[in-house]
Amino acid sequence: MNPDDITKWLDVNEAFVENYFLKKAKLTLVNKWLLKNSYKPVTDLQKSRQQILQTKFKTLQTINECSEDSQKFQKRRGSRRELRHCFSLPSSANFLLSDYIQSKVKIPTGFSSQNEFMKRKLKDSNETDFFLEIVKDIAYDLQLSSILKKISVNAEILLSATKVELLKVKKGRLILDDKASDVGGYLAKCVASEKCLRFRPIEMLQLSRVDASIAEEIRENIENMLCMPIKGRDGEVIAVLQAVNKMKLERSNDVLNEGFTQRDEKLLETYAAFCSMAICNAESVGNYEKDYERNKILLEVVHELFEEERILGNLLFKITIKARSLFDCQDCCVFLLDDEQSQNVQEIKFSKIFTVNGPNDGEKFSHKHPFYELGAIAKRSLFIEEDIKIVTEDVNDELLRNIKTPVNSLFCKPILNSESRKLGAIMLLNKHFGTFQEYDEMLFGAYSIFCGLAINNCILYDEISKASAQRTVALEVLSYHTTVPVEEMKEFQAKQIEYDRDEIHRLTFDDFSLSSDQMLKATIDLFHKMEFISHFSMNEETVCRFFLAVRKNYRSIAYHNWRHAFNVCQLMFAIFNNTRLGGNLTMLEKLGLAVACICHDVDHRGTNNAFLSKSDSALAQLYGTSATLEHHHFNQAITILNSKGHNIFSQMSSSDYQTVISMMKDAILATDLGRHMSQRKLWIKDNHITKPDNNTIRSILMTACDIGAITKNWNVQYQAANLVMEEFYEQSKKEKALQIQSMHSINMKKRDELPNLQIGWIDQICLPLYQALSTLDTNFQNLVERVLANRDKWKSLID
Repeated sequence: MNPDDITKWLDVNEAFVENYFLKKAKLTLVNKWLLKNSYKPVTDLQKSRQQILQTKFKTLQTINECSEDSQKFQKRRGSRRELRHCFSLPSSANFLLSDYIQSKVKIPTGFSSQNEFMKRKLKDSNETDFFLEIVKDIAYDLQLSSILKKISVNAEILLSATKVELLKVKKGRLILDDKASDVGGYLAKCVASEKCLRFRPIEMLQLSRVDASIAEEIRENIENMLCMPIKGRDGEVIAVLQAVNKMKLERSNDVLNEGFTQRDEKLLETYAAFCSMAICNAESVGNYEKDYERNKILLEVVHELFEEERILGNLLFKITIKARSLFDCQDCCVFLLDDEQSQNVQEIKFSKIFTVNGPNDGEKFSHKHPFYELGAIAKRSLFIEEDIKIVTEDVNDELLRNIKTPVNSLFCKPILNSESRKLGAIMLLNKHFGTFQEYDEMLFGAYSIFCGLAINNCILYDEISKASAQRTVALEVLSYHTTVPVEEMKEFQAKQIEYDRDEIHRLTFDDFSLSSDQMLKATIDLFHKMEFISHFSMNEETVCRFFLAVRKNYRSIAYHNWRHAFNVCQLMFAIFNNTRLGGNLTMLEKLGLAVACICHDVDHRGTNNAFLSKSDSALAQLYGTSATLEHHHFNQAITILNSKGHNIFSQMSSSDYQTVISMMKDAILATDLGRHMSQRKLWIKDNHITKPDNNTIRSILMTACDIGAITKNWNVQYQAANLVMEEFYEQSKKEKALQIQSMHSINMKKRDELPNLQIGWIDQICLPLYQALSTLDTNFQNLVERVLANRDKWKSLID
């Protein structure tokens, strides 16, 4: 069979040819075919196979390591439910959060409309269309790696070069990989000069004679060369193109021509301008993708770290686990600071160290720990409050001299809270592939900030938990001392206490006529008289213990004491018995007012709301600056009611109980004069009550009873005014000690102005209130007359 017959048979049996070629063809044959058809030959198949195997091995290694971490993590947690709780996102929130943070921007993927063969064919037929095609080829691609590869291929075809390499430049420095080399340093010179360098064959020979270091390279590989810088937006060099060995147009002749021409230089310079735009756009998109990915990671980190706020050990262990997977390193250590007030490195002490393979609650930081020597680096980072980064080239660094732990790369940062208070240090050890890059530094910086906030929150949670426990204990102690035992109640009931029972029902009752026990006995009798105890099925012993506890919680101060509370309560009962307004109120409303009267100043400290606000007292912080004392009085009353054996409302229905408590609160808050004055504009116009509903009447009656001393006989009124002045004088001394500006009305240097102050008090507060009440019920006219009589007495003292 002759060759022609064989050729014809092979043309007919294409499948056989293909299978035979795939089975028998060697690399040399493949390369011959590639060269003949103007493709780049495969230079090192063995190396390519090794790279593929290495990539697969790294992937498997990462999967196995993640699997091992997961198994260890699962053993630590003890159950699948707890393990699920410790993952970065709970199953219910995972989909929602992923959907929210998923980028909606679609980045064009890198693909070429024509392959290399078609491009070469187009160049041969129409060079203008070819140039437009290679510009479009990179214009619609935003993947940097794809663009760099396309630029090399397109430039190689454009210049008919044997080889074109594109090397990136960063901050004026040429970035060389394992495959690239800068023969004679001419690429670096091109970057430095920012100009194109072109060498023809004869010039390359001259260079080889001058520079012996490149003679062998030129003799074997390089006949001619063209180096073109690519400039960015600001004119700085961002990359450089190196074209080697221009080929002759005749494909059958392998002899090289005389090198790159000035026309080639102009073509490449024009194409480099388009390359610059494509590279800059791709870098911008790449930076956006990195920023987006970093923010996405940090959002998940925040979600995961801030889930754990109760147990500090669990949080720190979670930080180490997350950091190792996030930064792809061998280990992560967290050094927890013992005392942040250290003045030098030697004084810095760590209480515990947390590692990936250590226990959840950490280990005591001592010389026996394998990472004890690394503590010196962590201390140094904390002391100077700066990052410490060590890479493979720094193995002889002074900080590593005494460290036995193998260190290829290390990154340490101090952990600070929002107030820049030192909490500890976090350290990454031995990145698996390469060293920690700029992206790692930026991510690690943000990660350490979130770690600091999470640790600080956990510490605050622990402090709040302890404070809450202390508060609970304090309340238990307070409850013990503010309540009344059964023995004390029985001792009081056994006493024979007498007083004028007729006088107690009058509006003209003498506020200073009864002793402390007489007032307590009279209060209980008034509750019997009003039928509160029988109507609401109150227990006699409970009622007695409640009033004993209320008396016990009033302080020994000049005016706002137990006597004042009883006098307010007595006047309210007198109004119920001597006016028609009492008949308009229900039994529940009357009970709420009566209990509010007896409790309205409980635990009064002898200072007013303005003082509490200016002195930044604990009460002002707890209740705010509006009706501070009144809120405290109500809460103290509720505390007594909630004490065992003291709840006089225990037999009520749920709805009645809620109603009477609500009325108590409104009534006690009504004793705040600031609140009364703001609401009086709505209630009273032209000395008439415009809205006489029960809510309004209760509030007005509460204020009328609280300031009721002004309606009593002159001797009682004068004594009460002086007691109020004495209390204010004690407050003025406290204000002076705290350097708080004293109010005019309580400055004892102006004590001789008491008559003027009382007249102003009557005219602005008291008289309008009682006159308005007298328009609803003429029985209040007697109170108005006594107020006016007392005003005349104060006026006479001025004259």
